[in-house]
Amino acid sequence: MRIVSFIQKKQIPKRRRAIREYQEKRRSRKFLLFSFIFLIILLIGGFFYLIFFSSIFKIQFIFFEIKDHPLVRIDENELKGEVNKILSKKFYFLTLDNIFFFPKKEISNFLGQDKKIEEFKIKRILPQEMKIKISTWQPEAVFCSLKGEYFLLNKNGSIIKNIGEGEVILSGLPIIYDKTKGGERSFPFLSIFDFFKKTSGADFKILRVEISEEKKVLEYQAITTEGWKIYFEPKVGLREQVNNLFLVLREKFSDRTKLEYIDLRFGNRVFYK
Repeated sequence: MRIVSFIQKKQIPKRRRAIREYQEKRRSRKFLLFSFIFLIILLIGGFFYLIFFSSIFKIQFIFFEIKDHPLVRIDENELKGEVNKILSKKFYFLTLDNIFFFPKKEISNFLGQDKKIEEFKIKRILPQEMKIKISTWQPEAVFCSLKGEYFLLNKNGSIIKNIGEGEVILSGLPIIYDKTKGGERSFPFLSIFDFFKKTSGADFKILRVEISEEKKVLEYQAITTEGWKIYFEPKVGLREQVNNLFLVLREKFSDRTKLEYIDLRFGNRVFYK
């Protein structure tokens, strides 16, 4: 048998044997290439399914970390409901609750429209969690309009929310009353807040500021806890006015029981009664 096999091999020309070996190698390379391509497609398909369709990376848990104020509360359940509404939307055949591709900008726009919220931060936590940190505005004062409506003001002088009269009393915040003749007004709230801060170290407190109008000129008077008034001009030389206030009180009014008012609007010429 060995001799026959040897003779058969001898009968096959070397060229035909080389062609056969080349074809076998080519078929082998094609098979390997096909297998490799199939494996790549399988991996890409699996990755695509895992990222976009699998429940592994679907947002299942939304956590809120809220720092608010007793008068500026955030309803966590209401917020969560609105965020879930956004996540339940679809983009063609894809849902938007994917941890990698959720509509962060749309959620940010929604939160940014809430006047109670000062700042927020949205964070994804793999594989299925979203965390939203929220800080509300801290109210600086209460504003009372001509219609008798009360509003909380933030440090920028913008309205946070409407509140009731009972909340005004509980707030302990100074109140700014609009007692002008009406019309569109832009009051210097930031300067008035600065006045509150500059007088905060005194042994009296400012209860309210009344803004009135005389011959189309706005007048500002602060009423203290002791009952006497301070006339001031918030737009010009506020630091000088407050320094003059403390100087007059120290030099002229060790006893303020009979003091009615101090007028700081005329530079170093301070009037009092």
